[in-house]
Amino acid sequence: MWSKRSKLVVLIVSIPFFLFLVYLRDFSAEAFPQILQVMIYVLLPVTGGVIALGLGSLLGTLTNRESSASSVILRRTSEGPVRNFLIGFFIAAYVNLVRPPLATAVSFLPYIEWVIIVLGVYVLYSTVSFTTKELRVNSEDLFLKRHVQAVRRETGHDLLRITSVMEQFVNNEVKSCHNDNLSGLEM
Repeated sequence: MWSKRSKLVVLIVSIPFFLFLVYLRDFSAEAFPQILQVMIYVLLPVTGGVIALGLGSLLGTLTNRESSASSVILRRTSEGPVRNFLIGFFIAAYVNLVRPPLATAVSFLPYIEWVIIVLGVYVLYSTVSFTTKELRVNSEDLFLKRHVQAVRRETGHDLLRITSVMEQFVNNEVKSCHNDNLSGLEM
């Protein structure tokens, strides 16, 4: 796998390249031949995917504690490189290719986008709270498993003698019968 340094270099190189492509698309696309314009429109989503891939991989290297909820989420983020690339690819494709013509046709597009963003934040929040509850339950299970005492159950004739001694002590408050009745018991 790549080191932290190489992930950081990929992220640092891909962000200015993405911004350069956006600049070319916005200000000088008409001056280029048709094939270069197509390459710019193809490279924009690919570069967005590379940025998401580098960011997800870099966030995965920040995990250093095993039990915190943020470490679990960061680890899950870094475990899906294809998912990270596709998320970045589709976000960059939407923002750079689909949204500009759609914004001119649909006047209430910002409201739809905000609903999608709010739903996304809700899904992230529920994932974090579920992970936190799962970690809390798992840590409580481990705590209880470590402190369970070994309980030995007595049955048969010995149990009858022990309970009779206890009954005599409770009823008569006499300790002297303890040695008489328990003399045959081995503990």
